Amino acid sequence: MIEIATELCPYSINNAYVKTKKYYKVKSKKTVNWIEQFTYGCLSIRAQIDRFKRDFKHSEDYLEVSYYFFVPERKLITKKGGITQRRNDLCNSFKIPNDVLGKVLDIDDAVICQLDGMKLPISLNKYFMVVTIDKKEIADLYDLSTHFQKRFNICQPTRT
Repeated sequence: MIEIATELCPYSINNAYVKTKKYYKVKSKKTVNWIEQFTYGCLSIRAQIDRFKRDFKHSEDYLEVSYYFFVPERKLITKKGGITQRRNDLCNSFKIPNDVLGKVLDIDDAVICQLDGMKLPISLNKYFMVVTIDKKEIADLYDLSTHFQKRFNICQPTRT
């Protein structure tokens, strides 16, 4: 398993692109800067990443990725104690870092078969993002699929 910890704010796909004069969407300067910082954070554990890449077998493994976004409490929790609706949607915060992970690991992000995330309050006035990446055997997907198909009363999978 790889664990990457950075002092980065969750970055929403909604803010990632700007229109040019010719109406093409390109990554904003802020997006490019965020990508560079996250890539640098990933490369700070290059030995672990190289080992992970070497051990990952495309024909046998898939990725399980978890994101933990630590958000300053005052920006996540309202004065009445609820979750603010003015912050990024959690699901919009996965795309940009997933793309970076794909490039850094040289593994297409299409092989991410399990994706989890949490926004967590932190008393500091800083953002932190922790990403864990684990490789799992594709055979395990069949066991999981069977479990959930029984639970949701759907047909059984076939093994290829």
